Amino acid sequence: MTAAASRNSRRKSTTSTRRITTRSLGTSISNKATSRKPKPATARPSETLGALGETDAAIAVWQRVTENHSYPRARVQLAELFFAKNLPAQARAEVSEVLADAPHAPAFQRKRERVWVNRARKLALQIK
Repeated sequence: MTAAASRNSRRKSTTSTRRITTRSLGTSISNKATSRKPKPATARPSETLGALGETDAAIAVWQRVTENHSYPRARVQLAELFFAKNLPAQARAEVSEVLADAPHAPAFQRKRERVWVNRARKLALQIK
């Protein structure tokens, strides 16, 4: 076997080992991150329930999310569901929370959440 062939065979085996290690580490890291801080993916079931017309179940999921986190997306969608169920006082409370928190967020977060803050403003105008 030549030196180059030997080097290539070693390189291939090392690369495959790294991939396996990286995959297993990536899985454990993502599981830990998910258990510590819920990602927006936790909101997907409630969005699905809302789209299917099961507003009571969607409201319950959104309320669980907003108990521990102040995601503007969750608060605005919860407010929209409250408004659709003709509960304007609760919708107004969620919208006012989003609008009160928005100016105090860092610039990168304001930019990311701009869509939800704008929806909150529009909803606040409809609620009044």
